[in-house]
Amino acid sequence: FEIGRFQQAIELSKNQLKEVKDKVKSRLGRDLIYILDAQLLILEDKTILQKTVDGIKKDGINAEWALEKTIKKIKGAFEQIENEYLRDRFSDIDYVGERILKNLVGRVEEGFSKITEDVVVVARDLSPADTAQMTKEKILGFATDMGSKTSHTAIMARALGIPAVVGLKNFTRHVSSGADIIVDGTEGVVIIAP
Repeated sequence: FEIGRFQQAIELSKNQLKEVKDKVKSRLGRDLIYILDAQLLILEDKTILQKTVDGIKKDGINAEWALEKTIKKIKGAFEQIENEYLRDRFSDIDYVGERILKNLVGRVEEGFSKITEDVVVVARDLSPADTAQMTKEKILGFATDMGSKTSHTAIMARALGIPAVVGLKNFTRHVSSGADIIVDGTEGVVIIAP
């Protein structure tokens, strides 16, 4: 039963990413679509799939727990990498893992397309797929606790011309909903209540 749930969540995740890719490919161009393609490839990664299935079978645990254990092991390996750019590629695995987990528990993604007024998005983290769906018309900028200047989320924001500052550690603790914020992506500065 758990293996079937896991496989369904994988297929749903693939379909969601393909839908995002189809929706934004004319706006992004081929050079940035590779980021979404990389996430689709992660959903096919035999190591992730097999280790999760093995965890379900061998440990008798649910799909969520088995997936989290698999992602945690992979994270440990990535933390040993000295090169920042390569180390940051773990975030793509983490985003894909989060998408699968959300699908396992039936949590529906709230997309940025529902935003009707001009906003600055403040979040713990944003995936490249989230960022790809942003439009400059309503999303004036964003700031995240996680990420780095070489993360795919930051690369996507630069390509779309959306001011962004990422890797602010615990910024979300210091700002409340509705606060006035300035995001200066060029200087890497965020000002609350200017």
